[in-house]
Amino acid sequence: MQIQLYRKLIPTVTLQLEAAVYTDGLMAEHNLVFNQSSAEVLDIEVGDYLTYKGELMTINQQPEVTRSHKLDYTIVFEGVRHSLTR
Repeated sequence: MQIQLYRKLIPTVTLQLEAAVYTDGLMAEHNLVFNQSSAEVLDIEVGDYLTYKGELMTINQQPEVTRSHKLDYTIVFEGVRHSLTR
């Protein structure tokens, strides 16, 4: 299954939902972390967002990229409560 990312209401990249780990702890982390490999550079920026389980989740930090024979991305989407703590 794939999930669509958006930037200012415009669809950008789709990611494999199977490559994600969802964490929602009481008074703790609330994020969706993707570990994605790609042969091409993914068009992902801070501020991109998606909707998961009816909640808006946003990238608040630049995704981590490591290079091997492919590009390995670690992309963290944070729920709204992270915005409230700022």
